[in-house]
Amino acid sequence: MEGHPNRRLQVVALFVAMALPMLAPLVARAEEDPIKPPIDIWVDTDDDGVNVDAGTGGTQPGGGGGGNGGGGSASGPQCHLEELKPDQWDQSIELEYWGRRMRYAPYNLICDGEWKGVVWIEIVIDDGGNPVPPPADPLDVAQRLRDQLPVPRASVEINPDRGIVGVDSWFWLDGYNGATLRRSTDAFGWLVEVEARVTHYQWSFGDGTVVSSDSPGRAYPDRSTVRHVYERSSAGLPQGYPVDVSFVFEVRYRVDGGAWIVLPGITRTARGEYPVRESQAVIQR
Repeated sequence: MEGHPNRRLQVVALFVAMALPMLAPLVARAEEDPIKPPIDIWVDTDDDGVNVDAGTGGTQPGGGGGGNGGGGSASGPQCHLEELKPDQWDQSIELEYWGRRMRYAPYNLICDGEWKGVVWIEIVIDDGGNPVPPPADPLDVAQRLRDQLPVPRASVEINPDRGIVGVDSWFWLDGYNGATLRRSTDAFGWLVEVEARVTHYQWSFGDGTVVSSDSPGRAYPDRSTVRHVYERSSAGLPQGYPVDVSFVFEVRYRVDGGAWIVLPGITRTARGEYPVRESQAVIQR
């Protein structure tokens, strides 16, 4: 019976040894002040005022950090992820961590040296039992998705087929109805979503007149919202007036349901040729 107390001491020591790693973040926070983030984070570039996924996050951790952050360029914002260390967690981050069953880790999303919020990345363990860092910069993923967007090949349609000076001609885009384009992937450890929507259409009618519209027009027999009256014929132009319409896509992306971030836009141009004649009355005797 004398050996029983020793066995109980061994069990208690084993339990304490197992519990110490779980208590370490709490002990560290007791010794030094944690980063205390604001409650609501908003991104100025987001017209919809979308909250960051975590709802809370650390104050800006050191600005540029490593990776591609800082400076910015004409190609759009440069973003990278920085993992939050346990001594940077506050109570809300800790509760979120346990709520996600310890399967996701919090990262700061930093774009052009500015902190955008906290995103949660799934923890992947390699064969040696070590966590694998995120495999790619989310901005690189978003740019690849942007290049894969199914941008349509549209054409210019006009009614009537041959224009008449002084008479309305109706114009519209065929092959694109103005719908928002979307693409996403979660193959890189986080959900990256990209969407593109047209901000405006710019019509050039070939006679020096340029008109901006917010719609691609309406196909005949509907009365199109894009109309033009020519004052001169296209005499001297073998194929008629060159009619161009440029439509500009505003592109943005987000990571794990966080705030939207702007990417460089996409511009497409469709062209048509439009002969216009002048009608004259002839008096016969």
